[in-house]
This record gives sequence, structure tokens and C-alpha cells, in this order.
Amino acid sequence: MKTDQESSSTSGPAPESSWERVVEGVAAETGERFFAALVRSLCGALDVAGAWVTEYLPAEERLRALAFWFDGEYVSEYEYAIAGTPCESVICTQEVVHFPDRIIELFPADPDLAPLNAVSYMAQRLDDVDGTILGHLAVLDTKPLPAATRTEAMFRIFAARAGAELRRVRALAEIKNREERLRRLIDSAMDAIIEFDGDLQLTMMNPAGGRLFD
Repeated sequence: MKTDQESSSTSGPAPESSWERVVEGVAAETGERFFAALVRSLCGALDVAGAWVTEYLPAEERLRALAFWFDGEYVSEYEYAIAGTPCESVICTQEVVHFPDRIIELFPADPDLAPLNAVSYMAQRLDDVDGTILGHLAVLDTKPLPAATRTEAMFRIFAARAGAELRRVRALAEIKNREERLRRLIDSAMDAIIEFDGDLQLTMMNPAGGRLFD
């Protein structure tokens, strides 16, 4: 979603090293370490003060940061209501939202912008494959962030990568939850349940099996 406040896109590319910096920073990481590396690398690549990736809490209409890097350090336990913030605009659209200047004037009800000396903002929503909103990736700066085609293209690419990793993390958590529920069912079964591998080595036995075979 292009806003009325956004200046026209230019063809001025971000330096090639910017792309390399982000790629190198996140290539070997997954999960929490990936998100931490991503926000730090994005700040360096785009020369902005802060970046954060979040998970969306729909019942509360809040965003909780999975990683937040600002002014040279990580910010812990960052969570906020989206009402009246630029992030609310992001959650309502699948497009990149970009406010290149005067972000405090545009969102005077946001209590966090002034303490951060915020001037500009860019973000994109992260969705699951079924369209469920998972969170968002955002950058914020203390100076104007003019529109640039290549900068936005790079941001889109790494927002897509952040979304893929967030989907992977969610899927892995769901698998673990299902395995835990299955484990509880097996452990609470009255019948003995025993598992052997292809070499007839015992690999699993529930408590009822343990009692049966002492």
C-alpha cells in the first residue's frame, strides 16, 4: 500500500554490499537466532536506527517482538497495542507500508514514536500460507527514509524470508505439541505399548509396558 505521504520511487539502488551484509548475517541461522540476526543486519544494510520482527496476537490486537534491534542494542520484551500506530496500517494490508518522513505527526497517538525520535518507517505484514496474519517486519529511522526501488525490493525479499522462517517455527511448534499430546495418550494408556526398530531393538515402552515386563 503506497501512502499519500510517500514520495515517488526512485531508481537509486542500495549498494551491493547491503544485500551481501543481510545475506551473510542470516544465512546460517534459524529460529530465534535468525530473527535476531535479521533485524541487526537490516539496520546495518539499510542504515536505519531500528528494526523488529513480531508475532501478532489477534485476540489482544497486539504485536510482540521476536527480535528488536535499536540504536546499537537489542530491546527485550517489546510488546504493544497496534491501535493508532503505523503498525496498524501494516496489519490491514499485504503491501509494503512506507512513511518516509514526519511519522510522529502522522501518528500522534503512538506513545513510542517520540521517545525513539522516530522520523520514518517501513514495514510489511507476514502471513501464513492460509492467509492467517503471523506478524510483521518493520524498520524505523531517526532521519527521513526516501523511497528507493531497490531498497524496497530488498526489504520485500527479507520480509518474505522472515515470513517463511516464522511459518517454519510455527509448524515445528505445532508438530511438537502434537507429539506431546500423543506421548501423553500413550503414557496414560492402560495397555502395554512397545516399539522396536528394524533390528528388534527396543525404542519405546509406555509405563503400562514397563509394569508388565517389570
